[in-house]
Amino acid sequence: MLDEIETSVDCLVYVKRMCHGLWADESECEVSEDVEDYIKMEKETIRLIERSETTPDTLGLAEEIIRYHDKYKPQQQTELFYTREDC
Repeated sequence: MLDEIETSVDCLVYVKRMCHGLWADESECEVSEDVEDYIKMEKETIRLIERSETTPDTLGLAEEIIRYHDKYKPQQQTELFYTREDC
């Protein structure tokens, strides 16, 4: 539709997943320590929970999200927040 009226939208919208009024993903998206240390600690936690000697090479999508938020800080760059309850 925007193409048809020859208009573009230049606005950042950040979707925040909330649970009982709190940001459900805050610990992963607002890492206050060195991100490499945080990721290493998360991998160790998984290894202990799974009682496995092999630590996964990555945390999968979770690691990508952690690194993205650390690098770009989209939650601080946004002009509009959309919150959704998810718990």
